[in-house]
Amino acid sequence: QPEPVVVDVAVPAVLQLDPDVHRVVERMPLDRLLIETDAPWLAPQAHRGDRNEPTYVRFVAEKVAELRGMAFDEVARQTTDNAIRLFGLTT
Repeated sequence: QPEPVVVDVAVPAVLQLDPDVHRVVERMPLDRLLIETDAPWLAPQAHRGDRNEPTYVRFVAEKVAELRGMAFDEVARQTTDNAIRLFGLTT
């Protein structure tokens, strides 16, 4: 049986004020969510004008946690586990 769909959320998508994107993030199963920065393009608002960096993925995880009413650490752990599972990475 094929794996369920995984949704990838990047800085521009989750940090924008689009309520449709926020509803998707709020309602989708956390075990199917990946986050990214869209590096090197379009840094988060706090760093607009700078080169986007992978370390800014924290802003995405923080926003996902806020939208879902969850702890940042839980979102970070689960989305990391999702990436490891999807890409067959080892820790």
